Amino acid sequence: MAENKEYISYYSDSGNIHISEEVVSVIAAAAAADVEGVAELKSGYTADGSVRRSAGRAVKVKLDSNMLDIDVSVVARPDIPLADLGGRIQQNVKAAVEASVGVQVRCVNVTVSGVKA
Repeated sequence: MAENKEYISYYSDSGNIHISEEVVSVIAAAAAADVEGVAELKSGYTADGSVRRSAGRAVKVKLDSNMLDIDVSVVARPDIPLADLGGRIQQNVKAAVEASVGVQVRCVNVTVSGVKA
């Protein structure tokens, strides 16, 4: 495994499974971008799934005590109630990550960093 990367690891009699936190970030980013009202993620993921390169990461993942804390930064569409948008992002990201990775998500912190038509 590469250095300077964090992994979620499962151990069994059949062998080991290691999932990079970067993979978890991609799953969370796709789930957030899929929520109606998200114009794009701060890093440049757009709601239609395309990706634009820019500085910074829209999703940060931290594994602590076998639970995940996820931070998501989005740009919203102007006609969407922001508190409702944040709640839907939290639900979608939590469900997608827990279903894909099998680790409980403790929290999804959402930052609306802008509005874009």
